[in-house]
Amino acid sequence: MNNTHVFIDFDSTFVQVETLEEIILVSYSPDAPKSGILQEIQNKITDLAMIWDICFWKALEARISLLDINKENIEHTVDSLKKKITPSFLKNKEFIKQNKENIYILSWGFRECIIPITNEFWIDESHVFANEFLYDINGNIKWIDTRNPLSQDWGKVKIVNDLNLPGKKISIWDGWNDYKLKEGKAVDTFFAFIENVERDKVVQAADETLETFDDFIKWTEKK
Repeated sequence: MNNTHVFIDFDSTFVQVETLEEIILVSYSPDAPKSGILQEIQNKITDLAMIWDICFWKALEARISLLDINKENIEHTVDSLKKKITPSFLKNKEFIKQNKENIYILSWGFRECIIPITNEFWIDESHVFANEFLYDINGNIKWIDTRNPLSQDWGKVKIVNDLNLPGKKISIWDGWNDYKLKEGKAVDTFFAFIENVERDKVVQAADETLETFDDFIKWTEKK
């Protein structure tokens, strides 16, 4: 992967699930008193997987403020996510280790959940770009840090452009909202990753489709 940099999504790509939804599932049982709020949030997360809408964050902020999610819940979520790493990424840990200098995680998800997992793949924390929670003095989640570019609509494009990396830039994603990386000319090649979920709109817009991470490795070997 000389002179090639790859940006990989986390939710439903590096792991099999959506992180925010996993936080909710781990933190609350289905029969919890606030189950109606939980269902509403989960529905919005599902919608977000297809179409990015900055109003999503505004709507979600009011609902998260009604929930009691804290640092301990995040720790339990990490434990759960470690059991849900996408199989083809687990299978190719050695490839990731060998190419870690050229691999970046770029996610609308949360660093607190991502870094404990990517550390096990030797990906440096400086190569992980994601949102971050804000906590109160008791360790409860208040909201996300809106100073982070990834809390904004074109945040991923800004992150990639600001890195100013030489050579070819590639993105591996599962969601339509991430097509902005190609639309904004931040990356050269847009791969649709379908091992966990296949969305027709994403596949149709992609330059190529990856059934698993093995397909990406095969692609690099041809270059």
